[in-house]
Amino acid sequence: MNRLVFSELQSVIKDRDVYIWGAGYYGDCVHKKCCDQGIAVKGFLDKNPQLEGTQLKGLPISNPSVLEQYIDKKPFVMLGAPTSVNKMESYLLKQGFIKDADFYSTSNNIEYFIDISGTCNLVCPSCPRGNSPQNAIKGFMDIALFKAIVEKIQSEEKNLMPLALYNWGEPFLHPNLADFIRHLKEKNIYTVLSSNMSLEKSIDAALRANPDWLKISLSGYYQATYATTHTGGNSNLVKSNLYRIKYLIDKYKLTTKVEVNYHKYLNNLGEDWQKMKDLCQELDFILHDVEAYFMPIERKIDHYNHKLVKHLEELQNLFINKAVLDVNSTPERVKLPCFYQSKQVAIDCNGKVQLCCQTYDDINTFDIDYLRTPLQTIVDRKLQHKFCDECKTCGQALQ
Repeated sequence: MNRLVFSELQSVIKDRDVYIWGAGYYGDCVHKKCCDQGIAVKGFLDKNPQLEGTQLKGLPISNPSVLEQYIDKKPFVMLGAPTSVNKMESYLLKQGFIKDADFYSTSNNIEYFIDISGTCNLVCPSCPRGNSPQNAIKGFMDIALFKAIVEKIQSEEKNLMPLALYNWGEPFLHPNLADFIRHLKEKNIYTVLSSNMSLEKSIDAALRANPDWLKISLSGYYQATYATTHTGGNSNLVKSNLYRIKYLIDKYKLTTKVEVNYHKYLNNLGEDWQKMKDLCQELDFILHDVEAYFMPIERKIDHYNHKLVKHLEELQNLFINKAVLDVNSTPERVKLPCFYQSKQVAIDCNGKVQLCCQTYDDINTFDIDYLRTPLQTIVDRKLQHKFCDECKTCGQALQ
């Protein structure tokens, strides 16, 4: 575990400027914890050029190079992007920062993803719901099970950061989503949701429960573009829900931060992207565009092994970066650790532990009941799983 916990940071920081490196939901969670501890934050740092010069929670977002302006007294940096934390630490150490004295690392924190919904309303070709054979509906998590899981997480993770109520499923399909959000808010746990928002059912109750961060994934402004890669969805329905979300935030003075994840393909880079950018500016939502990728890992390895993968032939011509399907066979990488093995726990709607958030097939869902299994045992079982060696060998692990 970390040598420092949040309750100890004030005595280390003293009167120095404080920055949070990472302006996504994880960094926002770090900011919330700072506020809870009475730690004043000067600003956020992020290398994403789309975010530089903008604000999050009323604070400026700057390039990390701003740290080089400090000569006599180093600021204190809180790291708020777990999958990039090793690169962040390396940068800071080269700049003469000392871990725990000059920066707080989340490298030992564990991320939790709880898939409260075992189904999705779309069948996107780049997602296992659309390209994998094992796509049976698995139902919805019971609130009693959820509360027990949260209690166990809190008992095992003293530095609990965000808790995500999704993985492969669409959380807004859960009929009692608002109850799950309210429970986390009562526990003062930072709550993250991710949705396609192509939903006809009411989203009001869940939004009024005031989740901390809501990610909305889409791949086009116009229906002809959007439907190609968000199969089964309707872009007009998505846009109407975006306006509805803004209305609810304004009416009830909600603090939910909305991030639109725009999946970039070769067919949606022109007017579609510009129109969505304009809409996000109008609604004061964050627009985060990212080159589309292909999941799950099992299908990428199937492709490498020359097995037929559903929808891939027509989809691969739309990828901006053709290397998204590359599998680089490097046996020596088996020895390297993977972030998903020891720094993340994904739990399905039945309370079973999944190998990681990137795997999907039933064979890679452990016969492990999360409630009955100590955290260290879960990590050990993941480290010993044979598919992890195959994944690392094929260069798919996050290392």
